[in-house]
Amino acid sequence: MADSAAADAAQDRPRRRLYTQLWFLVLVAIVAGIAFGLAFPGPAVDAKWLADAFIQLIQTITGPVIFITVVIGIASLGNIARAGGLALRALGYFLVMTVIALTLGLLAGNIVKPGSGFEGQPSEEGAGGRGGADRRGGRRSGARVLHHRQPAARELPRPVRRQRDPARPDPGDPDGDRDLVPGR
Repeated sequence: MADSAAADAAQDRPRRRLYTQLWFLVLVAIVAGIAFGLAFPGPAVDAKWLADAFIQLIQTITGPVIFITVVIGIASLGNIARAGGLALRALGYFLVMTVIALTLGLLAGNIVKPGSGFEGQPSEEGAGGRGGADRRGGRRSGARVLHHRQPAARELPRPVRRQRDPARPDPGDPDGDRDLVPGR
């Protein structure tokens, strides 16, 4: 009886149109992105910062969403015995899916052999071993990294640091005893 009531309720609900379904919109966006990249390769490369920002936003929101989902799920159980059984099933599911994912990854890697035949050499810029250093010297600050995400900002001049003139008094040292100020 309960099954027929649920089936009747499902039939009474109007079906959602295809263009309102999230999975369909995601597929349309993927196809549109591929078409944009093929039709306009220059602007597509310049718009890469937008894709990187989107991926960073997705990565930022994923952890809290999973945490809140788990907390709400556990809180809604009410019965501790049910929670223990559910936790055991979830752990088993996690282990099985991990083994399947590792097996598929190892099989794909051994069959496809990604990177085989690649004979590339590092560029002069990359061979310097500066790892994260700015081209003009020094490491990038967080603001500078965000600043360089914007395509038009790459042409802006770098701020100039003024060197302290030993003949002029330091405004941060009113007494003039530089030896008492740390770091000088």
